[in-house]
Amino acid sequence: MMQVIDLKSPVPKYYQIRNWFKDRILCGKYVENEKLASYKELSLALGTTCQTISQAMKLLEQDGLITCIQGKGIFVKTPKRSAGSFLLETIHHACYPYNEIFHFLEKELGIDNYHFGHIDILNFGKLFEKEKEKVILRIIGRNPHSLLIDGDCYIPFHLFAKHIPDISQLIFINRYETAMEITKASKVLVDYFAGGKNVAEHLIGAGRKNLLILTFTPHSLQNIACPGQLYFNKLISGFKSAAEAADCTVEIVYDNNSDTEQKLRQLICSGVDGILCIGDYFALSAYNALGQLNLKPGRDVDVIGFFNTEWCYKFNPALTSVSICPEIIAAKTAELIEAGAKGETIMIEPKIIVRNSAGTGSDKNEERKK
Repeated sequence: MMQVIDLKSPVPKYYQIRNWFKDRILCGKYVENEKLASYKELSLALGTTCQTISQAMKLLEQDGLITCIQGKGIFVKTPKRSAGSFLLETIHHACYPYNEIFHFLEKELGIDNYHFGHIDILNFGKLFEKEKEKVILRIIGRNPHSLLIDGDCYIPFHLFAKHIPDISQLIFINRYETAMEITKASKVLVDYFAGGKNVAEHLIGAGRKNLLILTFTPHSLQNIACPGQLYFNKLISGFKSAAEAADCTVEIVYDNNSDTEQKLRQLICSGVDGILCIGDYFALSAYNALGQLNLKPGRDVDVIGFFNTEWCYKFNPALTSVSICPEIIAAKTAELIEAGAKGETIMIEPKIIVRNSAGTGSDKNEERKK
């Protein structure tokens, strides 16, 4: 079965399938008039229904990327750009939050004026450097108006520096390498330091004094400057700075083995009353540990997630979380694209979306004294 659909993604299945085919058509993996498999064959290959395939194909037909001929099949069309239209190429993860950012970006710019070519970084990341350079050259050869790259891409930057004169506009989203010497590039960044600081202050304002960070990052990777680790480090630094200013303690637990919940129970029993989970999914370990101690999130221990995904509503009580504001990122990126900006940096502060898991209960320490 082809791994095209991310079941954890909030993006509808038909939209994910449409994006998958759209990426490959625009990247030249399908040629003009190439016949695609039938609805039934695609539904079996992708593990979904014919109705979902039909919805995806209707979107692709609206995009001008396929032609559906009754009795003959589905055929690929090479997109023809109209006068005054622009091609935007993106290299990004087809998962949250980047799928939402680029979805909102398409809505901001409008499909009538801008055509998007997507390269899924999960596949791009597996290529050798020479192959990556070929992909970059292929992108440049299509003469895009802009090239957008997300913050989790493992891409050798010297390739972009080498070909930067041939790229009209280069924008990085959530990219923090201080050694990145591409002065022509613009950046749309999330202020993760402020995000971490705001979470700690929210917990402290609710009377929490003994704080804990739960993250999936193994301790062995703590000092490795990979793209994702750089902004996680900023988030943790912001959280610690606010906690230390208020004379609060901070523990860090890495949710990477079967002992996580036991470790959490021990720390909660020793006084931890506020938890930041870097990734909403990891709140599951915190909720389980609290449940085993007959404690309740929001009443006994405040729990806050990060990224504000659909997981927030799967918890009881619903999880307070931090949004990095995908719609605002998309809007600011669209402004840069339409203005033809180069070398600019925009910083966006995350927002806490308050639900029942944090900041709503009475002081836990007083309850424990009783």
